[in-house]
Amino acid sequence: MADRSLSRYLSLLGLFAVTFAACAVVETALRLGGAGVSLTDTKGVGQVALFVVIIPCLIAFALPRGGGPAAFLGLYRGRKGRALAGFAAMWVQAVALMALAYALLGAMGYVSWSAEAWANVSPQLLRKTIVALLVVVVLAFTEEMIFRGFVLRHLRWTAAPAVTAAAVLVGSAVFSLSHLISYKDGWNFHEVGGLLFGLWLLGGLFAVTYIATGSIACSMGMHAGLLGFKVFLRRTDLLDYRPDVWWLGNSNDLRLAPVTWLLMILIGLLVWSTRHTLRRHFYIEPAVADWKKAG
Repeated sequence: MADRSLSRYLSLLGLFAVTFAACAVVETALRLGGAGVSLTDTKGVGQVALFVVIIPCLIAFALPRGGGPAAFLGLYRGRKGRALAGFAAMWVQAVALMALAYALLGAMGYVSWSAEAWANVSPQLLRKTIVALLVVVVLAFTEEMIFRGFVLRHLRWTAAPAVTAAAVLVGSAVFSLSHLISYKDGWNFHEVGGLLFGLWLLGGLFAVTYIATGSIACSMGMHAGLLGFKVFLRRTDLLDYRPDVWWLGNSNDLRLAPVTWLLMILIGLLVWSTRHTLRRHFYIEPAVADWKKAG
C-alpha cells in the first residue's frame, strides 16, 4: 500500500513540475509579446489563460489512466437531478451558515448595515453582481474538478483511513499553495502563513464535503456558496465590517481570521456528522481514483 501511495505522490510531483514549466513558458511569451495580461491575474483573461494551460496538462496525465473528464463526468450524466439537488443543498447550507455568522458578528457590534450602500443599489449593480456570481459558479466548478476531481481522487486510490487522511491533508495543501500564484501583497510571514492555513482548512472542508457526500456537485455547491457570499458582499458593500480584534484577523480578508478557521472546522464537522443522510440523498460516485471501475 505504501509503495502504491508513494508512486502516486511522485507522479503527481512530476505533473506539477511539467505544469509549472508550461506556465513559465506561457508567462514569458505573454510578457515578451506585450500582451498586457499575466497568468497571475486574479480575474479576466489572465485567469482564464492559466486554466487553459493547466487543464490540458491534467487531461494528458489522466487519460492514459482512464481518468479523463469524459469518463468522470459520465458518472453524473444520468443523475443530473441528483447532482443539481446536491449542489443546491450545499449552496444553501453554506450561504445560511455565513449569514448566521455575520448576524452574530452584527449582534456583537463588528458588522453593521450600510444604508448608504443600500441607497446606491441600482439595476446596473445588480446585473454586475449576478454576472460575478455566475463567474463564481464557473470558478467553483473548475477548481473542484482540478483539486477534488483530479488531485484528491489521484491520491485517494483506496478508502483506507490512512490513505484518505493523507490525500485530504496533501490535496488541501496543494489547493492552498496554488493560490500563491496570484498573491501580490507584501510577503509578510504572518499574513502569508495565515492565508495559507485558512486556504488549507477551506480545501479540507471541500474535500470532506466531497468524500462525505460521494458527489463532487456537493463540494461545488459548498465552494460556490462560500465564495459567492463573499463576492456578493464585496460587490454591494451592504455590510460595514470592522475586524479590529485579533480573532477577526485585524484584516478585511476573512481567510486570515481565526474565527473563520473555526467556522470552517465546524462546517466540516457538521457535514461529516450528517454524511449518512447526505449520501442517501446525493451519493453519485466513490471519491477514489480507481477511475476505470468507478460508478
